[in-house]
Amino acid sequence: MLPMLRFEDYVKRYGQKVILEVDRLEWAPGLHLLIGPNGGGKTTLLKSLAGIIPYKGSINLDGVGDLRSHPREQRQKINHVAAEPIFPDFLSGEHLVEFYQRVKGGNADQVARIRQSLSIGDYLDQKVGSYSTGMKKKLALLLAWLGQPEWVLLDEPFTGLDPEAQEGLMQLIEQGLSDGINVVSASHQTVWLTHHLDIAYWRVDEGKVESLDAEQARDWLQLLQNAEL
Repeated sequence: MLPMLRFEDYVKRYGQKVILEVDRLEWAPGLHLLIGPNGGGKTTLLKSLAGIIPYKGSINLDGVGDLRSHPREQRQKINHVAAEPIFPDFLSGEHLVEFYQRVKGGNADQVARIRQSLSIGDYLDQKVGSYSTGMKKKLALLLAWLGQPEWVLLDEPFTGLDPEAQEGLMQLIEQGLSDGINVVSASHQTVWLTHHLDIAYWRVDEGKVESLDAEQARDWLQLLQNAEL
């Protein structure tokens, strides 16, 4: 049985303002796409899953239990990519890859395969402070696929990537799904509509998380994409 995520009595507030409130929600294994306007709570939900921010209630992972009570297992089983990754400027990409390999696992062959998929050039030996936005995003995505995660959380993963890297990332996602890695992505990019993937769509807005069918999701993606133009 592949691991399922369960939210129970989940509430996230900033001050007195409720950002998200979920009485009970279950996410089956697979690919989940979070759709909604900026500020709707997508990033908040991903950060809660990754253990980056506090919240009330519980998020449970099959085989682990309440994630908040098992931070070590949470870090091993759930990898996260921020929309705008931030790394120490004085470290090189190679140093970060080596560190993540010690913490998350992975080997040289895995690193080489991910680098090729994302079209990562020969700049990992340079300090991160010299990286462009796109280079930082590629590094963050490389780190997210290292080891043997059960869930990979991607916040606006295609932003800042060139078309070749976008296609490579989609191939990584497809391969990960076939290998039993589950993916949750917050994104408004219509690139999702060009691939025949089995996606569970969720609207995250007005403090709620609601299921969408494929047609509703397509309408939302088009609406949000047009709003960016």
